[in-house]
Amino acid sequence: MNENISLVSVNGVPIKTRGYQQEMLNESLRRNIIIAMHAGSGKTHIAVLHLKHESERELEKLSWFLAPTVALCEQQCNVIKAALPVSVGLILGALALDQWKDASLWKSILSTHRVMVSTPQVLLDALHHGYILMGADISLIIFNEAHHAVDNDPYN
Repeated sequence: MNENISLVSVNGVPIKTRGYQQEMLNESLRRNIIIAMHAGSGKTHIAVLHLKHESERELEKLSWFLAPTVALCEQQCNVIKAALPVSVGLILGALALDQWKDASLWKSILSTHRVMVSTPQVLLDALHHGYILMGADISLIIFNEAHHAVDNDPYN
């Protein structure tokens, strides 16, 4: 693994990766995993490191960060933007809902951004309408707050 993957800075200040975070990152690079840790333990840092790795490894496809609420999407988008030197986009379905039915807008997103942040319903709708193709356009999906994946939630 590239040693630089564990190095990210937020607003010029390096963020130290703890041993258990490195262990979780390494495991997530080997296989799909669910990281369940207490609040404030650095799950987002692990996600940012994985996004960094993927943006360096896969130059053609997007990474997608899903969060269940608009507020959490906005918060996590700001964290990712501050930590990574790649274009990060935010899609909120509640804003100008009809614009997301335009295939040319989705093509623009695919060609402009390396990381997208949205609610799961936005991605689900884009996949359902064929604007985004899972294997062809997306290389990594991070499910923030994955415990919401119950019943008829879009995470399911």
